[in-house]
Amino acid sequence: MLIMVKINNIDYFIFDLDGTLYDDNKNILESTKNTLKQLQKENKNIIIATGRPYYMNYKLIKDLDIKLPIIAVNGAMIYDPITKEVPYFQGLDKKVVQELINFLEENRIDFLAYDINGMKGNNFSNPYWFEFMIYKNVVETNPYRWDYQEGSLKETCNQFNFAKILIITQNVPQEKIDSLLTIASKFPKQIYTVSSQKGVIDIMPIGISKGETLKKIAKIKNIDLSKAMAFGDADNDISMLKSVKISVAMGNATENLKKVATYVTDTNNNDGIAKIIKELELVND
Repeated sequence: MLIMVKINNIDYFIFDLDGTLYDDNKNILESTKNTLKQLQKENKNIIIATGRPYYMNYKLIKDLDIKLPIIAVNGAMIYDPITKEVPYFQGLDKKVVQELINFLEENRIDFLAYDINGMKGNNFSNPYWFEFMIYKNVVETNPYRWDYQEGSLKETCNQFNFAKILIITQNVPQEKIDSLLTIASKFPKQIYTVSSQKGVIDIMPIGISKGETLKKIAKIKNIDLSKAMAFGDADNDISMLKSVKISVAMGNATENLKKVATYVTDTNNNDGIAKIIKELELVND
């Protein structure tokens, strides 16, 4: 039985994207769109908190009419959609980045690296993943395209300030993943690893998370997190769900996330967001 939440007690709704607001085809379900519109109609505030960089979200920001700052790259960037500025950015230690890039390229492991203005990457073995997530979105005919450059970074990575390295592990033998994690474990004061979706590992600056950056935004914007509700599906959402009073794990969420959530709803493909909002009577019919 659900413990009911009074609609007047929730002013802010915070959503992860991949696996939460997006279905598995990276689209927003009609039921989700309608729910968000209803929340905004009732003067509720929508906040996006994603592992993606802000520049991957231009269309979403416009389509959903997002006004509050975007928590991007698991909290390593804040993007203000009103001023179109990045008031907060935290990069990875460059020596650590160099060692990781060396390993990834020598072992031909696919990766993406996010800096403040664009994305760098190397596609050795996963053409579908890159086509689905990157290539179709960076063509010149796309008005919401972002800067993406592909190729070796071994000689040039020190020229950039990367906030995150996303490593695609879908086709990688376990022994190579173990070796990668061993390298990462050498730098406990500089980085940590977390999963933002199935088949990837995120390399993040230590101390940076969605939850910590949500607290920064709350302080700047005078947001009462006791009146906030957060939705997520992956381990990189744990800190965010712990930062608010009411939290929701999607039905497709990791077991780690479900353990910390107030509620577990249906999956991202099966109207999970709309269902829990309706069940809790958080919008007026």
